[in-house]
This record gives sequence, C-alpha cells and structure tokens, in this order.
Amino acid sequence: MRKIIILVFIIVVLSSALFAMRQPMKCYLLKDMYFDHAVGNVYIEKNDVEAQQTIIKFISSARTRIQQKFGDMRAAPPILIAKSPNTVNVFYGNPYGVTHRSPFGSCIVIGDKGQNIDVIAHELMHAELAERLGHLSVITELPVWFDEGFATLADYRAPYLPENMDINDEDIKRVKQLFWGHEFYNDQRKIVQRYQAAKLAVMQNLKPEDYMGIFNKLEERQSFDKLIR
Repeated sequence: MRKIIILVFIIVVLSSALFAMRQPMKCYLLKDMYFDHAVGNVYIEKNDVEAQQTIIKFISSARTRIQQKFGDMRAAPPILIAKSPNTVNVFYGNPYGVTHRSPFGSCIVIGDKGQNIDVIAHELMHAELAERLGHLSVITELPVWFDEGFATLADYRAPYLPENMDINDEDIKRVKQLFWGHEFYNDQRKIVQRYQAAKLAVMQNLKPEDYMGIFNKLEERQSFDKLIR
C-alpha cells in the first residue's frame, strides 16, 4: 500500500510539473513545426519571410536600448515571431507578447501587435530578470508588480510614459499588494493602470542613475529585497 501511495504521489508531482511547464516546453519542442529559423535565437512563423529583416532590426534595437540603459544582457531565449492567431494560441501567447519561463530557460512569443521595439524590449527584460534571479526566485519571491514594472522601464509606448499617466500614491500602494499573476491580470479594464502604477512603483525604489548595472546587482542580491518592498 505504501508503494502505491508513493507512486501516486510521484505521478501527481510529475504531472503538475509538466503542466506548469507546458508553455516553454511547447516553445522548445514544437517551434520547428510552426516557425522558420531566421538567425540566432529568432524564429519567424512560416510563410512570413518578408517580415524577417524588419523583425531582426527591431530585436537588435531592443537589445541595444536595454544594454545602453541597464548594462550587458545574458539571456538569449528563443524568440518566436507569430503572425496568425492560431499560432499565438498554440504557444499560449497573446496579440502582443509573453515570456514563458522554466528552470531550463525562457521563451518569448511575440504576436502580431507586438512586432515593435517596445514590446520586444519589454519581454527581453522579463527574460533577463529570470536569467539573473533564477527560476525558483522568480516563482517564489518576485512580485508580479515588480516584474511588470521593471520590464516597462524599457517600454516607451505612450501609455507607459510617466508624463502620460494619471496615477496617485493610492494606486501605487494598491498595485504593490498584487504579488501573484492571477491578482494582477484578473481585470482587463484595469490592466493599463496597473502597468502604469507598477512602473512608477519600481521608479520610486530604482532611480535612473542606478539603472546601469542593475542586472548584476539583482543577480548578486544587492538590491533585490530593497527594490521589491
């Protein structure tokens, strides 16, 4: 009886782990079925070759923006450029972009509306944060408000520029109570406001003069606890 219980426990644990990692697993295992390899870690949906050069320039510009502002990057996740809604859905994406994380690395899926420097830079920030902190810290210690606010520091879309925000201290206080993803993303009517408040919350603890080298500091845990308060 004890062996059966142990076996059931192992099966449940393995099944839960596989379910939790289904998004990045699809990226790594099925990408060649849906995407053509463009260059390096970039994959573009089949039959969309005309977008290749533009996308490569966007990704290069996004990386340059981040490195000039925050320092050298280490993460080099597969970046899947999806065009059709079906392909986006297969890889658990959205029309803009998403970063799937796992113990084995991240995978970025960019949708049709996210094929620009801002969205790509945003997702690369997520991937770099995971690379520096490690998967276990990301899923147990990293508040989603900080994760999104930090990524938005490299996202210059108009709604996320401080001069275009109407956010007060109460908004910032409320967003800092949203630790988990299901809390942060549960109301699409408030999602833009939450991204804005998250960005300002991060900016309260991380000044522009401290941006350069922040990846190394986070990896060494020099600033992590202070920044997520």
